[in-house]
Amino acid sequence: MELLPLFEILASISGVMMASAGFPQAFKIFKTKRAKDVSLSSRLMLLIGGLIWLIYGFLLPSFAIIISNIFGTVAEIAVIAGYIKYK
Repeated sequence: MELLPLFEILASISGVMMASAGFPQAFKIFKTKRAKDVSLSSRLMLLIGGLIWLIYGFLLPSFAIIISNIFGTVAEIAVIAGYIKYK
């Protein structure tokens, strides 16, 4: 049995879970209508890094890299949008 496809699936699940970590922050910002304690610079760095990984995933192509960084990019955009709206 080839292990690479199994690890591709596990990597995809793990990547989505890690990249989705921004969603609770975004949810909290929009629920409380406050973003005072959010670091915009760290969120921008995460967004830029995620976009670079996303491009890399398309160039390979690697489903695991693509799917996890789509989730991460959307999560960071949501946090940044909340920050801009409620800072």
